[in-house]
Amino acid sequence: MAAIWKIAPGNHAEDWAVFSQLGCIGIGWLDGQDVSRFKNEIAILSALERYHGKGTAGNGKGAAEMIYSFAKKIEIGDVVVANDAYNRAVGIGIVKSEYLPPTSPNNPLRDDKTTRRHHARRVDWLIKKPADIPGRRFFVQRTLALLDDAKVATIKQAYRNAYPNDRAIATQLDRLLVSDLPPETRKASDVADVPPDRAATTTYRILRDTALARRVKVLHNYECQVCGHSIVFSDGSRYAEAHHIKPLGNPHGGLDIMGNILCLCPNHHAECDLGVIKLSHTALRHVDGHEVNKKFLAYHNLKIHQGK
Repeated sequence: MAAIWKIAPGNHAEDWAVFSQLGCIGIGWLDGQDVSRFKNEIAILSALERYHGKGTAGNGKGAAEMIYSFAKKIEIGDVVVANDAYNRAVGIGIVKSEYLPPTSPNNPLRDDKTTRRHHARRVDWLIKKPADIPGRRFFVQRTLALLDDAKVATIKQAYRNAYPNDRAIATQLDRLLVSDLPPETRKASDVADVPPDRAATTTYRILRDTALARRVKVLHNYECQVCGHSIVFSDGSRYAEAHHIKPLGNPHGGLDIMGNILCLCPNHHAECDLGVIKLSHTALRHVDGHEVNKKFLAYHNLKIHQGK
């Protein structure tokens, strides 16, 4: 599913009115500049330090990270939850554009004088009503942050509690706030008569870019690129798995890019991991926006595939 972000439309949602009216979301910092020209967060941090001075509160590494995420990491189709301080959501929508710099003719905030946040993304605000979120400091203080599955579920329930009879909101919640993970099922060890042995271990884990994997699955509508099968739950949500064709860990050293990712059903994911099947570019199912790199398929067939 799409990544779900929380973004504060100003202090105490001071810019929510203009953002919701114009169909967008915006952030400040480095106003007037096209921040997409910066290659990485370090370059953005250098620009912030030149503009504001080194060590200036609110213009350090955290700001550089958020600016970079807003311009480079958010994808069209991602979901945005606008928040007011720590415990209130004021709206939920779908991102509809790439990053729009302040000077872009397509930027709806370009000539707006009511806000100082002119770096924009167009958003289709499908829910414009507020909902109070239980708990202490539910939303983090930073302007922009990814929301995990637990927070998404809490926001969804808060809206259901606030508007129990609003079918339109219920429909949009089911459309927008969908977890990328299926409901947890009981494992064999949960019902075994004898508990499994335990041993302390140290592991090293490759950090995968889940947003990329999620995007591949969304593009394929959660349908396996080998067989076309998708697991569909009773609520209509779908499940598939992302497979790195050239594995990321040692000794393979694969890349975490879309060209190295396949959308697979669990069976074919396991068969690829175990090298049971050979992969053919022509036999795979393809969609616009996702091009599988043939060199990774060749690597799989040469190094992973166990057949002759």
